Amino acid sequence: MKYTKEEYDNIIYEVSQIFSSEKALIDVDPPCVVVGDLHGQFNDLMNMFVLLGRPPEVVYVFTGDYVDRGAMSLECIMLLFAYKICYPENIYLLRGNHEIARVNKKYGFYDECIGAIPKYGEEVWALFQRCFNNLPIAALIATKILCMHGGLSPSLVTLDDLRYHKKPIRNPFRGIVNDMLWADPDPSVFEWKTSTRGSGFVFGTNVIDDVCTRLGIELIIRAHQMCFDGYWTVAGRKLITIFSAPVYCNLYKNAASVLRVDEKLCVQVIAFVPETRDIERLIKTKNRVWDHTLDNLD
Repeated sequence: MKYTKEEYDNIIYEVSQIFSSEKALIDVDPPCVVVGDLHGQFNDLMNMFVLLGRPPEVVYVFTGDYVDRGAMSLECIMLLFAYKICYPENIYLLRGNHEIARVNKKYGFYDECIGAIPKYGEEVWALFQRCFNNLPIAALIATKILCMHGGLSPSLVTLDDLRYHKKPIRNPFRGIVNDMLWADPDPSVFEWKTSTRGSGFVFGTNVIDDVCTRLGIELIIRAHQMCFDGYWTVAGRKLITIFSAPVYCNLYKNAASVLRVDEKLCVQVIAFVPETRDIERLIKTKNRVWDHTLDNLD
């Protein structure tokens, strides 16, 4: 897609006004579909809309990482922004760790902006960063399902700690917002441990149990890690990781998934499985796989 400078300016300006009006924690009514990482895989995003329905007929909660790695980050983010402008209460866009300037300048989005509109590429990239700074951090579905990109934070005591966090949030580096963009669950860890990603924490199943009890929630949905079968559950299914970019970066033969949440908060996993020989055996054998070095900060 060849967008003009005026189109970038108008779309980013209009959607920024909407994001500025949303709290860092937004409330969502079911039914809805929760989506994980996209990473510029525009064709897969379009396939998902064709198969599951588009806004406003279907309400979507996207959990971040729209840009970087894939070749069509601009198409992904511009389409989602346009939907947000047209149907602000039917699509919700949360912030991922790749919607941070220091990250997407390194992993592809900056270069894509420069290549797409050379004369104004750096200016357009900077406009996107200011817009990303106003993205919500988490969503609460019917007060019982908490969604975010990364995971939990030791600074998250009550939901109000997040709900009333001031925006814009420029270049989060530590604290509750940074943690929720970067954190990962790890059943082998007790309590908290510094993440090898270089930012945020890893947390154990006892933390998941404590947070669910303390906050009165029943399920945590997060993304951030490439799962070979598209999803992964821990802690008695109190936490689900989803990843929505199949055949990630054309490097993995992974499936992808989204979660459909109905009015009664029943959760259905919808998988997108690539047509690869012996794929079912591969998925069952590997169960989950990701490479932490993909998102390491120098």
